[in-house]
Amino acid sequence: MSKTSKKELVNWKAFEYYAIDYHRNNYKHIVYHWDNCSEDILYQCGYITDFNLYRLTRVSSYKEGIRNNYRDYGVDAIAYDEKSNIFHILQMKCYKKTSYITASDLASFSSIFYNRIQTKNKLSNAFIYHTCRIEKILSIDTKERPDSPFIYEKLSFDNDTDINNINNTNNIDEKDYKLYKHQIDAIDFIINKKDENILLLNIVCGGGKTLILSNSLKKIQYKCIIIIAPLLLLVEQLNKRVEWLNRNTHNYKKNKLNAVRKEKIQQLFKYMNIYNRLDNRNNK
Repeated sequence: MSKTSKKELVNWKAFEYYAIDYHRNNYKHIVYHWDNCSEDILYQCGYITDFNLYRLTRVSSYKEGIRNNYRDYGVDAIAYDEKSNIFHILQMKCYKKTSYITASDLASFSSIFYNRIQTKNKLSNAFIYHTCRIEKILSIDTKERPDSPFIYEKLSFDNDTDINNINNTNNIDEKDYKLYKHQIDAIDFIINKKDENILLLNIVCGGGKTLILSNSLKKIQYKCIIIIAPLLLLVEQLNKRVEWLNRNTHNYKKNKLNAVRKEKIQQLFKYMNIYNRLDNRNNK
């Protein structure tokens, strides 16, 4: 959300954090504000279905220094229920008390929910947190239906609320993500096999390979890390992301990540083979 409509209050950002804090306490979900949603989370919840479709957008946003380069289409936050392993999406409407939420206000949000989120998991819900009234026809179609996946909650909110005074501890940033079991197992595997010459970590798209790498770097010091990807942009993105995830750890300061162009890979491995031979001779 970037522009304020005539019926929208100016303190909408504070209301988003306020509603996220309410949702966290009421439903005991992990909540990610849109600004802090990584591609891994967007993929797991079903928002992203094809990374290649967004390649050009990623390129443009990367140059502008934008971390989450995906258009939200009304999704202000994503909630994750650890017990059921289900993702939900949230939208906040910080409107004047006399205003109405209409069907057109939720058009994009509804489309994302039905065509992406619920396609991934039929038990997902769409939460609407608001400060105003609801259009009657919209209420009949969504709110009043007993089987509706839409959940509306009207919250009392002071428009003068200072955003800094809101308990925002669970608007989780990527560096604070709770690791899944397969990610913990992968990290333990890397640490236990750190003296092996070659290790292959094969994880599906969206499985959290970057988190595994960054968490491994907190415990293991490498002389050199080589990142290989089809596009140099992706290599640079991953490099910055790992650096950001580990910016406060002692080990990362000793690690250097080298972005390697595809055409230099063969030459690099040639030099590595020569170095290994010389190193083996010296050890003898």
